[in-house]
Amino acid sequence: MITTGEDHPVGESLTARMLVIRMPEGQRLDLSKGAPINAAQAAAREGTHALAMAGFVNWLAARYGELQSSIEQRRNQSGYAVSDRVRHNRTPAIYGNLMLALEEWLTYATEIGAVDEERRTALDERARRAVLAAIQAQGEYLGSADPVERYRDFLREALASGHAHLRAPDEEPGPGVHLGWTSPEGTFLYPNVALDLAKHRAAAVGEPLTISGQAMNQRLRDRGWLVATNPDKKRGIPVRKRGQSVLHLKPAFLQG
Repeated sequence: MITTGEDHPVGESLTARMLVIRMPEGQRLDLSKGAPINAAQAAAREGTHALAMAGFVNWLAARYGELQSSIEQRRNQSGYAVSDRVRHNRTPAIYGNLMLALEEWLTYATEIGAVDEERRTALDERARRAVLAAIQAQGEYLGSADPVERYRDFLREALASGHAHLRAPDEEPGPGVHLGWTSPEGTFLYPNVALDLAKHRAAAVGEPLTISGQAMNQRLRDRGWLVATNPDKKRGIPVRKRGQSVLHLKPAFLQG
């Protein structure tokens, strides 16, 4: 399914399930008299596109059993080829699905004589380059949707603006919310206080941060941000420091 919109959806999970292609700001469609879009729109009005898709679907239906037996292997094979170039585990599957569709469409077009082998090869190479460029650019949108990076950004903004501060429990209070403290050992954050502040700031800009505390702690651990975790798994990830339950993070977590 293809859809258009003025902005991409909020949320890492949702964004990771789609391929976002942004039109450069200020770029407009060429609507001049000889522009290719005019011929495409005319073909759509005449039913050419619908007829082509109907033919493709009928062609696929006759090969349904064959496709079902090989589709997953082919999709995975294409996905593995780009897995080291992308940031999210779902992105290779997007690439694999698009490459599978491309292969089937070009096979169909070749069989009905719409393109010859030379043209097919050229279209295949062009499409693969375009899709690869698109999925590599996907990291920009996943980064903005990543709850861990959003959490970091909101906490850093709060500290920079004076809406939060870091201080040891025995030090003088600072401005705003007391998030925790820093030491040569690392950064220590009160998990509930920090997440509540990040969620409040996210809601204020209309982009809710819906992740739970447990899920956030697990992601911080998986990303390698945590210096230490509680050895008692029943008590969760936070550790005890100075009589407080805190997240023990690397010093760089709130830097930058």
